[in-house]
Amino acid sequence: MAQLFVSHSKLDEDLVAYLSRVVAGTKVQMIFEELEKIPSGSVTPQQIEAHIESSRALFIMLTPNVSNQPHTRDWVAWEAGHGGTKDVWVFERASLVGLSTVVIPRLRHYVVFEPNDAWFSYFRNIINSYDDSQVLPGLAAGSGLAALVAAAAAVTVAPVAVIGGLVGAALSNKENSRPSGLQIQCSACGSSYSVHLPNGWTHFRCPVCNTVLTLAIPQ
Repeated sequence: MAQLFVSHSKLDEDLVAYLSRVVAGTKVQMIFEELEKIPSGSVTPQQIEAHIESSRALFIMLTPNVSNQPHTRDWVAWEAGHGGTKDVWVFERASLVGLSTVVIPRLRHYVVFEPNDAWFSYFRNIINSYDDSQVLPGLAAGSGLAALVAAAAAVTVAPVAVIGGLVGAALSNKENSRPSGLQIQCSACGSSYSVHLPNGWTHFRCPVCNTVLTLAIPQ
């Protein structure tokens, strides 16, 4: 089962409840680790690093509860840095934009949203795009097909190409359904990422450098 890691503050229980409701019924698992547990030792940096490593993407829920707690703020930045080449999604509530000044040096998507029914399908599409449940059946089918071909030809054939094609096709079909947002480049820091904004929004903050940016509206 595909896994997504959610970086958040334990004080944002409403966001955890919302994401739990969205992911329910999908073939994707979300890992919620509360950064505030680290000082007590109930969660270790090694455990968090392992969870991130085994996840297909990293969701960072930025709120004032993250920004106003130095320990949580520092650990969110640490987790983002350990995302490596994975997809990093930064989420901020529309009603709270401007109240958090946490910067994330590397990301692929920045989403301004509200945890309500209007955004439910959007989140569900994002989550389902990481579903890799068809990969293992594809591997099995690819191995079987290659074995049949090899038997018919009376030769030994490595099924790598067949498996790779099946797996790539399965993942590609899911990824094609992923909301793409609008690709932008920050005029201040030069960072490139996709923004996903509520209808009518033209201003947002760059999550990399905190500069307020304005979308150019075609005339």
